[in-house]
Amino acid sequence: MKKYLLLSLLFILNCGFVKAQEGYYLEIKSHYGSVPMEIKSWVQKGEYRVETTPTNSGTVTMLGKLNLRDSMYMLDEKHKTYSIIPRDKKNEKMVANAKLELIGKDKVDKFNCVHVKIRSKALGVIIDAWVTKDIPFYKELILPNAEFFGSPELYKLLKSKNVDGFLAKIIVTDGKSAAITMELTKAVKSKINPDLFSLAGYKNSGKSDAKVEAILNAISNLKPEQQHEILQRLRETYGE
Repeated sequence: MKKYLLLSLLFILNCGFVKAQEGYYLEIKSHYGSVPMEIKSWVQKGEYRVETTPTNSGTVTMLGKLNLRDSMYMLDEKHKTYSIIPRDKKNEKMVANAKLELIGKDKVDKFNCVHVKIRSKALGVIIDAWVTKDIPFYKELILPNAEFFGSPELYKLLKSKNVDGFLAKIIVTDGKSAAITMELTKAVKSKINPDLFSLAGYKNSGKSDAKVEAILNAISNLKPEQQHEILQRLRETYGE
């Protein structure tokens, strides 16, 4: 019996080891005005998982695939369902006809950065961005993380101005409401279980994309200090 149990344990451990594959893990601290949030991201072979945890609220989990750039999946862990979330088109407007000003070299925590200021006339916002090349695998992180940490359009604008690297910090303000701040605190290569990116065991919730998009628009349009209330409404509507 002991031998059987030992062999079973070794088999389970070996299966877990085989399933884990190399990927990337990120942690980002964020503030929407006075509301702090924690963001964790896992990236592996064209797939990504993002978990966002506002203060005093449950975690919002999103899954995405690089070959499906127009939408993401929002998971309801409690009811084992998912909703399809359309991509926020506001990101495209954010850098349309934007002006980029090179501020100079700076440092964010342990990262050596180039600091730039971007003025977006389309949305009436000012973006301060600190870009670093200190992460050896930064090119692997840009597309999977661009949807929630900057935007694909922002990285294209930076590249067009010969500013290369991954965001270490970003501050967005419209000069009226409180600023949105996001700062990278951890970026490492890691062994990741592919099951983190799987929809196996989940069913389509049947919630309309229009309703989901309306809630997300409400989050982006309200003042940052009110956003935690909207997130709570989102969880009550689509489960937690």
